[in-house]
Amino acid sequence: MVGAYVLGVAVVGSVGGLQWGSRYLLPAVPVLGWLAGRWVAEVWEDARLRGAVVLTLVCVVAAGLALQVLGLRFVRHSLDTLRAVEDALRSTRYEVVATGFEPLFRSLGGLYFQKKLMAVDSPEALRSLVRRLGERKVAGWTYVPRFGRGFDARTVEEWIREGPWRFRVVDDRTPMVVEFGGVQELRLVTYQGVPAAVPVRGTALAACLASGEPTLPTFPVRPVVKKGAELRSFRWKPKGSPRLRVSVGAG
Repeated sequence: MVGAYVLGVAVVGSVGGLQWGSRYLLPAVPVLGWLAGRWVAEVWEDARLRGAVVLTLVCVVAAGLALQVLGLRFVRHSLDTLRAVEDALRSTRYEVVATGFEPLFRSLGGLYFQKKLMAVDSPEALRSLVRRLGERKVAGWTYVPRFGRGFDARTVEEWIREGPWRFRVVDDRTPMVVEFGGVQELRLVTYQGVPAAVPVRGTALAACLASGEPTLPTFPVRPVVKKGAELRSFRWKPKGSPRLRVSVGAG
């Protein structure tokens, strides 16, 4: 029974924050220790095997100490990595941060007081989140995909391009590469919320906007000058735009 339990733990594995070894094996440790003690007591009676028993015990203790040292080094490396990840997420422009890998947020407890952390476990959940953020006209948000390179940042823009409130990519960076479960690259994709474009009316204004120049179109204006006012005129013609004549009456 104990052997079957140990084999099952070895097959299933173990996850759960900062740890090393298999935490699911802990319930079997007392039984395994009792069995090992019985074996040592029986073999110790044979003088010819005492040397082998001592050597085995020394190797087991040395291996245990080595595993503890490696485990402590792993914890230190993990803490340094999580600290760097937390600093990167804290530096994002907007308050809302979503991810497709929920265990990442599970290890960043201090960030819960500074950001609104959200987890989505499927493309459908992400699409639903985007729709809800659009309905609330959120100013912006950051997404951390589970697989950095495999995520197309423009997908979110396509999902909501027909709505009154849209999101566009304003920042897409990978500040660090980590080995944290399913996250290999910490990619931060930041979206900014913008209202849908207002339809352009009028041929003159439409031509101005289509030219790509931040210029003003000309309109037929009849200056009205009161009696006794001084009329001053000047002309302004930005590159690539029609001439604009402005008359200012001061009086």
